[in-house]
Amino acid sequence: MIADPKERKIVGATHLKQEAIPAESFFDFLEMFMNDNGYTPDTFYTSGSLQGGVTVSLMPNTPNYNEIAKDEEFLTNGIWFRWNLGEVEAGNYYMRMICSNGNMVRSERKIAHSCQLNDANISKMLALPCTEFITAGFDKLRTNALLAMRTEASMSEVRMVDRLLSRYGVEQDIANEIAPYEHLLGLYQVAGYATQHFPINQARSGINMWDLINRITAFASHTPIWEVEDNRRSGLMMESVKLLNRPRDIKEYISVF
Repeated sequence: MIADPKERKIVGATHLKQEAIPAESFFDFLEMFMNDNGYTPDTFYTSGSLQGGVTVSLMPNTPNYNEIAKDEEFLTNGIWFRWNLGEVEAGNYYMRMICSNGNMVRSERKIAHSCQLNDANISKMLALPCTEFITAGFDKLRTNALLAMRTEASMSEVRMVDRLLSRYGVEQDIANEIAPYEHLLGLYQVAGYATQHFPINQARSGINMWDLINRITAFASHTPIWEVEDNRRSGLMMESVKLLNRPRDIKEYISVF
């Protein structure tokens, strides 16, 4: 049971699969992990309730950088741990380092969990930086980023971005600069394509997919329209990663270009 000491009442409960893991044990393990593997605390955050867990993000003392293309460098060996009384989760994160086009949001991936902090489980988690799990998530992002760099977005993908910006309350004139779907659709109409049954997932947009992603992240990072702490910035960043990692439309397009 979880109690609020000020209100002196029960405020929640955590299901224990095996046994409670004291906070002292978690932070003792965390100190051991940082000493053994060369990490330092970066951020600490909680959902406001122990049910949601306490997360500690660690930065490597010796960062591993992967340049997937010219001026496209990513940190790939970040680690985070989450504790919620009954379980310890571990994961890795990677993030884009360049800022000229807007940083892509830091991507996190769960790679391990334990319901007990016994010797065997501690040994496994201490060895995480030496396993292939640390880069598995990044390999997928790198593959999709390289594909985006050499292919055009379909008209359907441009429309997705247009609708995404609309959901986030971006003014239409700004959205048209980022994802000019209606303008491009007009070009196909002029070229004689009927729009009623127009296969937009098979039509080229003339916009490089990586450039389209960068337009989103640049707006989310640098727009003066939103306050610095506006959570729409991080939300839009997360959506850009989802768009990058979703299955792409076909590569052979109908085209007016």
